[in-house]
Amino acid sequence: MGFFTNMIKYSIPGAGPLLIDAVDAVSDYHNEIRRSGYEAGFREAEVETKKKFLELLKENDNLRLGVFALLVHIARLDGLDDSEVEFIEKQIGRPDGTANMKIRERLQSIWESDMSFSEIKERFLNEYSVETLTELDVLISDLIKSDNVISDREQEFLDYVWKPYLNKRFQ
Repeated sequence: MGFFTNMIKYSIPGAGPLLIDAVDAVSDYHNEIRRSGYEAGFREAEVETKKKFLELLKENDNLRLGVFALLVHIARLDGLDDSEVEFIEKQIGRPDGTANMKIRERLQSIWESDMSFSEIKERFLNEYSVETLTELDVLISDLIKSDNVISDREQEFLDYVWKPYLNKRFQ
């Protein structure tokens, strides 16, 4: 109990427990407001960071190609479904929706190929900064959750391929 609660308890004989409950309820209420405000602020910051990352994707062709390749690779782990395709198109765009013909061809080539993580890592990921990889980690998590199922293959990828790669890069 805090000082205020102790003061009430000892100042008002007989009414203490009711007041203590009221003070505790107010304290719980304030803590909940603080916690929800913090969580809302955290979510807002996360959304803002995602927006900046997605803007960067539109401006940086190499980043766009690498992220596209990685997301397609992950989505194919348990078989592409509509929600994953929709997620990729929303984040990166459709391969045939790009105005730049060279980028369109490269995106289409990635879509049609079956690039391994090792190839994606060598061609793209090893060039990205730790900050970019951190943002990419969030995008990967969102992709995996997009179909409301985390398959065994997706979980194995996260645990035995992606997280070890990140840990190595963060050292």
